[in-house]
Amino acid sequence: MLKILEHADKIKDEFYLDDDDITIRRKKDGYYGRFKKHDIVVPYKFKSSRGFEYEGIHIPRTRTTIAVHWILTLLRGIKIKDGSVIDHIDGNTKNNSRENLRVTTQSINCRNRKLRCDNKTGYAGITLRNNTYLVRRQINGERKHARTKSFDRAIEIWNEFNELAKKHGEAYIDR
Repeated sequence: MLKILEHADKIKDEFYLDDDDITIRRKKDGYYGRFKKHDIVVPYKFKSSRGFEYEGIHIPRTRTTIAVHWILTLLRGIKIKDGSVIDHIDGNTKNNSRENLRVTTQSINCRNRKLRCDNKTGYAGITLRNNTYLVRRQINGERKHARTKSFDRAIEIWNEFNELAKKHGEAYIDR
């Protein structure tokens, strides 16, 4: 189960969103005068288990730190299902505006990855091995692949695979 779902009630009791829909404030006074009611919550940086840097907020009396984009999504009233992830549409993890965040599955989130730094063709799904271009794409759970000697033909096959994926309702990969 996601930590955000475990502590959803405590988060809703402790925090609320300001009118600007991005500033998180506290509902209650802190213990021993640590903070006052309606104080702005200042997130701090932490590294996730996979090494990504996020801004997080400590949830009082839980020994838990949750990333800001998860808390913003919960406080905005957006449904979060178990097993889902939050996708930053533009790829900028610092941009937590309502328009930039969406709750989705991990498989859909993986579709908008950036090109790898060792990609020599400039297209996701086209690789060069032994003077042969290999074009690969997974469509509707089935792996499609083709080989060709010509780069132009590889791009044509890649476009055909993308059109086929679009017919099945999957995302179009833009290079």
